[in-house]
Amino acid sequence: MIETSPTTGLLLNILVGTAILIAGNRMLWLFLGGMAFIYVYNFALGIPLPPQNALTMATFAGVFGVLLGLFVQKASLRFIGFLAGGAIIVGLMEFVAGQANADLGNSYFFLFVVGGALGFFLMRYMVDWVVIILSSFVGAIMITRALPIDESFKLIIMFGLVIVGMVAQITTLRRQG
Repeated sequence: MIETSPTTGLLLNILVGTAILIAGNRMLWLFLGGMAFIYVYNFALGIPLPPQNALTMATFAGVFGVLLGLFVQKASLRFIGFLAGGAIIVGLMEFVAGQANADLGNSYFFLFVVGGALGFFLMRYMVDWVVIILSSFVGAIMITRALPIDESFKLIIMFGLVIVGMVAQITTLRRQG
């Protein structure tokens, strides 16, 4: 989650998450650019840099993600699959661990790599459906993390948002086809 100021971070996560949730299959460049922005920004906040530098680094990463998504679509699809698969597994495990009052400890990297590998291989063989599923989950997780609500409701809201995103994207896919 973006954390420059509480309001800015919440709004950016909700806006990017909503765009990915509703239009992830139509705008792959947005999906990749949004994820690159969020990941690099969160990573950069962990480095002792001024917040403006973190925002600049994230903006460059987001633009690079958009360009990658526009011009190198096949490779970027697999990259999206890896990032989204990792984010989904980590996000789901955070929600589950939060419900059980457990700590994931040092397992984040392992969970991310396993989820990423799964997303990569699924994206290679079932592109349209996997993009819909991954973008719905990523958007829902981004939105749910940003909502200031009780942890016990977040999992229910997240799955509700996943269903909304999938229905919206499947409807669009059927209209196009």
